[in-house]
Amino acid sequence: MVKQPKACKTENSISEVSFSPNPFSQKTLLNLLSEKEEASKVIFYDEVGQFLKSEEINLQKGINLKKFDFSGTGYVGVIFYQIRSKSGIVVGKLLKL
Repeated sequence: MVKQPKACKTENSISEVSFSPNPFSQKTLLNLLSEKEEASKVIFYDEVGQFLKSEEINLQKGINLKKFDFSGTGYVGVIFYQIRSKSGIVVGKLLKL
């Protein structure tokens, strides 16, 4: 068993991330829980890694809600997302119909 050095461990303050509805056709709502106030950036990519859109969010401690509108992208399919902050990165995927 290999132990990770404590210096490599990071505490991500973002938890309980969900998008609703998922799958969606035009708009979806991000719902996430943050343990602290911090700046973050949500980045969306298509299935081959091409950039679709991004948005900066100033997270508040507690529940954060943010609407995203994909009606102007013309893209349909799997969308991967990254939520980046100083405390870490959360990744996942959505389905746009």
